[in-house]
Amino acid sequence: MKILNTLTPLALVLMAFVFMTAPLRATSTTEPNELRCEFRENPVGLDVPTPRFSWKFKDSKTRSQRQSAYQILLASSEDLLNKNVSDLWDSGKVDSSNNVAVRYSGKTLLSETRYYWKIKTWDKDGKPSDWSQVATFLTGKMAQKDWSGKWIGPDLVPGETRVSEDLLGFAAEGKRAEDEQWVQVNLGKPQRIDRIVLHPMRHNDPAAGGWIKGYAFPVRFRIEVSDDEKFAKKEMVADCTMQDYANPGGVPVKFDALGRTARYVRLTVTKMWAPGPGRPFAFALGELQIFSGANNIAAGASVDASASVEGYGWSKSQLADGLALCPSDGNLTQEKPVHQHGAIYLRKDFNLSKPAVRAVASFSGLGFSELAIDGRKVGDYVIGPGFTDYEHRVPYLTFDVTDRFKTAGAKRLDVILADGWYALKKDPWVHKFEQKPYVDLPKLILDLRLIHADGTETIVSSDESWRWSTGEITRSWIAGEDVDLRVAGEIKRTWRPVKLVSGPRGELQHQKEPFNRVVEEVKPVSMKY
Repeated sequence: MKILNTLTPLALVLMAFVFMTAPLRATSTTEPNELRCEFRENPVGLDVPTPRFSWKFKDSKTRSQRQSAYQILLASSEDLLNKNVSDLWDSGKVDSSNNVAVRYSGKTLLSETRYYWKIKTWDKDGKPSDWSQVATFLTGKMAQKDWSGKWIGPDLVPGETRVSEDLLGFAAEGKRAEDEQWVQVNLGKPQRIDRIVLHPMRHNDPAAGGWIKGYAFPVRFRIEVSDDEKFAKKEMVADCTMQDYANPGGVPVKFDALGRTARYVRLTVTKMWAPGPGRPFAFALGELQIFSGANNIAAGASVDASASVEGYGWSKSQLADGLALCPSDGNLTQEKPVHQHGAIYLRKDFNLSKPAVRAVASFSGLGFSELAIDGRKVGDYVIGPGFTDYEHRVPYLTFDVTDRFKTAGAKRLDVILADGWYALKKDPWVHKFEQKPYVDLPKLILDLRLIHADGTETIVSSDESWRWSTGEITRSWIAGEDVDLRVAGEIKRTWRPVKLVSGPRGELQHQKEPFNRVVEEVKPVSMKY
């Protein structure tokens, strides 16, 4: 009894100490961390309208611990979020154990804007955690219409053309001259059409007399457009069916479409060319172009035909591949310089009237590209953007470049374009990627968006005001490059105006895979020749 009387005051003191040191409210032993948006940490260039959020718990000491609820706050500024205020999305307390790919359902996200978010969770006993650390993401282009830039490139012609023994153009045959045949181009969706251009062939047919300009060009024909694949309802662009059309030789034939809107363009031939006795009648074209403004929207489009010679170098797939264009003057010799597969250097000088509080650059330079601002490269990536099938998607990159525009004054944008997988001369691993319909000269589309302290914006985009040149990288391809230091330096550059070009058929999408980066440099101990 004496022992119990002695211990009781000590027990009371310990109990009082426990109650005095206990928190006023019970908090969870689980805390959210490793916040991810679209499965990436603080991603840049996010172009998903409703991104997904994921997170993990810090290690818990409680057996069988689990999340019972969560709450996400997303705001346009970190200051708001630090006050637990959300001007874009407050999920409220959601009773759920899910912590993977929770879909955003707040206000519309804007292009090239930085957003801030954080999360709170509740454990299995309903105890809330503290708010997590703040995570961010920077959007890219949320819609294709948000692009201001135009596709631009050097005023060159390809170093290789399709006019060879292996690849010719499109041809169709019939038993009689009046056997009606058609070929049509599917643009994928209704688009404005300003003009249609037919490119005649120059082909060597010994049985017909050797090399012939305007080989098998349609004798009588009409051109129509429609939104219906079967052309039940159609509009006439050109009717040349009443009399024989004069052979154009090597000159492209242009027809004004007057800005009509259509998905399909059909050439119907009502009278074919006669190559000679005992041979089938035929018509042939090297290329068919469809222009909306300055862009050839037929490039790489799918082609269908009532009849098509498939083989011996002929194929309907070659009607819109852009590789058998005639010079505009009909002279079959090349007047423009030829692309020698060296790097293309693009430049834009401009004056910034006032500093920027936020600056975002989005660009796609095909095949590979690097952007520099005032001589300093943007980003630590190499060999980008990534390779894909440019018929379906075209990767672009987005960077926060605010630190480059803190002061007003003269500014310079430089972009280096390399062939990559888009403009390659020859696939060295015999997969024949050089025959893909998207293969073309290197090109660029770019937007630089500058936000100023007064809320105004300055947009600098790729357009006709840019210039291009060649330089010291005299050969650049997918597995190496040649550098000639004899032509290095500004003094050796000859700057010329760029030209507007057609972009690939694929949709511009921000690159999702991680960048290629230099992770280690190995320096040689000695060098011997």
